Amino acid sequence: MYLYIKKANHSMIGFFVCYRLYSQYQIKWIHNIMRRD
Repeated sequence: MYLYIKKANHSMIGFFVCYRLYSQYQIKWIHNIMRRD
């Protein structure tokens, strides 16, 4: 049970990091489009 929780927690951290990187990239992309106009 503990190993399962540890594994799930690890994947959640990985998902959170990927989500943060993706949202940061999206924000930069939106800023670039706004600047172009």
